[in-house]
Amino acid sequence: MGVMQATAIAACLLAGIVTVAPASAQSDTSSRWYFDAEALFLKRDRGDDVVLGQEFSAATGALVNQISSHSVRYDFEPGARFRLGYRLSDGAAVDLTYFGLNEWQESAVLGNSNPAGPNPMTSPGLIGTPNFLTRVDSIVAQMSSDINNIELSFRQRLGSDRTRLTTGVRYLRFDDELIIRADGIGGAGASVFDQSVVQARNELLGVQLGLDHIFGEERFTVQVFGSAGIYHNWNEQSVREVSNGFFGGVFANVEGDDTRATGMFELGLSASYRPHKNVSVIGGYQLMSLHGIALAPKQLDFVSGNSNTATPVTNLSAGTRDSSNLLFQGLHVGLRIDWR
Repeated sequence: MGVMQATAIAACLLAGIVTVAPASAQSDTSSRWYFDAEALFLKRDRGDDVVLGQEFSAATGALVNQISSHSVRYDFEPGARFRLGYRLSDGAAVDLTYFGLNEWQESAVLGNSNPAGPNPMTSPGLIGTPNFLTRVDSIVAQMSSDINNIELSFRQRLGSDRTRLTTGVRYLRFDDELIIRADGIGGAGASVFDQSVVQARNELLGVQLGLDHIFGEERFTVQVFGSAGIYHNWNEQSVREVSNGFFGGVFANVEGDDTRATGMFELGLSASYRPHKNVSVIGGYQLMSLHGIALAPKQLDFVSGNSNTATPVTNLSAGTRDSSNLLFQGLHVGLRIDWR
């Protein structure tokens, strides 16, 4: 399922809910529509620690140095969040939210500390390197990922005017990519590279339940909120290794897909200041955790058992490694516009 399909489904649901709202409920509010536009600065954690490259002593065989998926440091990256809502009554509202455009790109480099020796260097993602390169000068790991999210929510005040129950559906897509490249010297002194591109994709669709509580007066308020959801995760992976030192180019080609249940939890704190009756400045901090997803480094399990093989590896029904957890956290700031 793609983003456009999920958007169409959510839009239809939103239209249906607005259509069945009773006219008497709609007349209770002075500003029926609201729109939020925010900058969202998110940081992701590093996930599972997976070894990506190692250097060994040519003299003793002892491990000299290594890089792993924890060698990278992800920063806060900018994205956007937009929310369009309609107040069905004084105590109920429905809204459609999108956030995303956040992209993370980081890298780690392992250089040969004894190039004159040289020290042997290996990577679990470069199973053909020992056959293609007689000397490895460096191993570089580049990691990138992005997130896109669409959710449709119905918000209803409970007994207290300051507490709301939120129910809804959500579609979230998270893509993760790892590129590992070794450069060095091959036969007859030629420059040779060996590179693997590892990709993992998660598409989540499910339901969520949340609560929020508001403190403060009409002009300035503080809100705490939390939610939990269960989702069906369609995930897939691919590992593709190519080298100019291998006749035929593609040395490894592994693909797979799987489905599973994935949990998601959110916590947050936000504040709102209303300088004008139709305009509010909003901002806050939030945490979001995913439990049971596929990350790119873990997919190396499907090729690492074939290290130092001279035979190309092909497996187009490998499945996925989809039991990883991931935490996102970040700041958001923006404006809310209310109108009739």
